[in-house]
Amino acid sequence: MLRRIKKTTRVLFYLLFTLWGVVACALTDPSVPNTEEENLQPPTINTFMVKEVFKRQAVISISLDLSKAIEPQKYTLYYSRTNQIPDKTDLSLDLMEYYQSGTVTVTLADLRPNTRYYCRLYIETVRGNIYSQALEFNTRLSTEGGLAWEKIADMPFVNDWYSHVHVVGSDAVYMAGSITKEEVIAPLTQQGVWLFAPSQMSWQFVSQIAGNKRTQAHVFFLNNYVFYGFGNMTNDKTGNDYQRDLWKYLPEASVLRLQATLPYYVAYPMSIFLHKGSIYYLGMPQMDEYLPVFVMVYDPVANKWNQCMDFPGKKQINTCSVVAGDRVFILGGRNSINDDAVFSNRLWEYVPESDTWLIREDFPGGARYDMRGFAIGEKAYFGYGMERVDGELVRMNDLWVYDPAEDSWEVCSSFEALNKAEITHSFGYNGEGYIATSQQELWKYTPDKDK
Repeated sequence: MLRRIKKTTRVLFYLLFTLWGVVACALTDPSVPNTEEENLQPPTINTFMVKEVFKRQAVISISLDLSKAIEPQKYTLYYSRTNQIPDKTDLSLDLMEYYQSGTVTVTLADLRPNTRYYCRLYIETVRGNIYSQALEFNTRLSTEGGLAWEKIADMPFVNDWYSHVHVVGSDAVYMAGSITKEEVIAPLTQQGVWLFAPSQMSWQFVSQIAGNKRTQAHVFFLNNYVFYGFGNMTNDKTGNDYQRDLWKYLPEASVLRLQATLPYYVAYPMSIFLHKGSIYYLGMPQMDEYLPVFVMVYDPVANKWNQCMDFPGKKQINTCSVVAGDRVFILGGRNSINDDAVFSNRLWEYVPESDTWLIREDFPGGARYDMRGFAIGEKAYFGYGMERVDGELVRMNDLWVYDPAEDSWEVCSSFEALNKAEITHSFGYNGEGYIATSQQELWKYTPDKDK
């Protein structure tokens, strides 16, 4: 009898074990359908709309129906300035933390002022992927505090080319009155050095320019004297002809005296700037990749050029240099004048005291050349220039501020008045930025109105 009970117990145990295995397989085997999961589908997008738009932000309202929705693998908002149907190749904002039923709002930040944007939702699940319809919106130009840009004066001379400026003391800005494109091979007209007093909005002609007429000239104020030189003798016959001469204006005799000439031939300059009473010149004899960019410094007391260490980076022309406080920054450029030139958004800092170079945070506005800039206090402002958008060259009108203390960038109000005009001068003075255009207009930028 006991033997029969033990046998029956073994049979029951075997049957129970077999039944448990069948159930377990049914639960884990993907070939066995799970009716509840089979009915789940990607979520339904009920609402996707722009709720509010500011100068640098946009608030997006989203409502999802998750009543029969499967958990997503990816939930993203794609957005772009150029792609009208944004996708995975564009900027993105991860929305997984906002995945819930009902209405939520998300904020797109760090946008450019007065710029058109396109955005689109994307949801990825094991049951399929879905995109929403694309939205479009325009960020605002300025805040209610007033326009950051204001036209303040007309220029007394006409320029079509960029000429560099030097600010002196409390109320003196020296700039070069260059020549227009029509006057490049015509007789010399208003080419010379002008003194601008911002507090009085007055102009004074200082001196005609000796030597050859030129574009893209530089003006410096050293040891109470005005220095003028360099630039390009662009003309229809010889093309680019970058000058190496430097002239000193002697007001007591109303004459210009030629100073020490830059000792190297220059096929293209990379950067020219003034730092603590010395002029620095970065240039290249050729665009050949095997020849480095030389760095020379001019001592006005000794009237002599001295050699510094070569620039360690790649050759660039049409860069933008800004000296903010005592720190030197050089941004952007292109590696040739050819149509297939490669543009740059690299920011370099030069430390003259140690003759060393440092790489800083790349410019977030995109790779471009012919940018313009100015300094306000310890911060450097850069913008404008030429950028490739969908294969086409586009003149940009944006402005960005770089904070060296944080090694970070922030977008500012665009200079909408630029249109098709050239920027001929740019400088910072008394906590504000100034831009002159080829339309003989002088504009002022006030950071306090751009918060």
